[in-house]
Amino acid sequence: MKKNDTLSFIASLNGIKNPDKINTGMKLKVNGSVTTSTTNGTKKYHTVKSGDTVSALVEKYGSSTSQIRTWNSLKNIDKIYVGQKLRVK
Repeated sequence: MKKNDTLSFIASLNGIKNPDKINTGMKLKVNGSVTTSTTNGTKKYHTVKSGDTVSALVEKYGSSTSQIRTWNSLKNIDKIYVGQKLRVK
């Protein structure tokens, strides 16, 4: 999400016609990532783009390599694929 992004922008990015109907638990796309609100905090998902690495995602989202490996059941963190959705937070 960038400074000055509005709820209506996020709603349009996600194909939501009425931004007043965004509910807890909905997965929302926010600039290449998906965020899910939960009662225990916020989970974030990232869609892998060309050039992404797990170590870059660790820096970007402040998670650890072992967390990303566990959350996504990755056997080899060096093998992620363009288009793959990874939990990053």
